[in-house]
Amino acid sequence: MTSLVLADVVWPALFLSLRMAAWWCVLASLVVECLALWRFAPLPPLKAIAASLVMNTISALCGTLLLPLMGIRLEVIASTTYQEWFGWGTFNPITTFATWVGAVLVTSAIECLILWLAFMMPWNRRWVAVVLGANAVTVALAGFTVLLNQPQ
Repeated sequence: MTSLVLADVVWPALFLSLRMAAWWCVLASLVVECLALWRFAPLPPLKAIAASLVMNTISALCGTLLLPLMGIRLEVIASTTYQEWFGWGTFNPITTFATWVGAVLVTSAIECLILWLAFMMPWNRRWVAVVLGANAVTVALAGFTVLLNQPQ
C-alpha cells in the first residue's frame, strides 16, 4: 500500500541559519569573535577587527548553503534512527543539540580556514579553540531564540 503525503517540512537547521543571519546575531558574532581573537589569539586589535569582518562575511555566505544542507543530512539520519525509535518529531533535544554542534563545527572550520589562508596564521590549537569557543557562544545565542520560538 502506497500513500502520498504532502507536507511543508521545516527542520531546526533552517531555523538556526535564518536566526544566524539576523542583524543582531551578525553584530554579536562580530563583537564576540573580534574580542576573542584580540584577547586570546595572537592578533592586535585592528587585525582582529579585520579578521572578524572577513571571516564572518565568508562564513555567512558559505553558511547560507552549508547549514541547511547539514540540517537535511541530520534529518535523514535522525528520521531513520532515534526519531523512529522514540516516536519523536523533527524538533527534539537530540536534533537541536546536533544542529548546534554541526553549526559550530561548520562555521568554525570556515573561519579557521580564512584565518589560515587570508591572515597567514599558522595552525595552532589555541586559536582554533578560541574560534570554536566564540562560535559556540554566537551560535548558542541564535539557537536560544530558536528554542524560544519553536513551531508547535
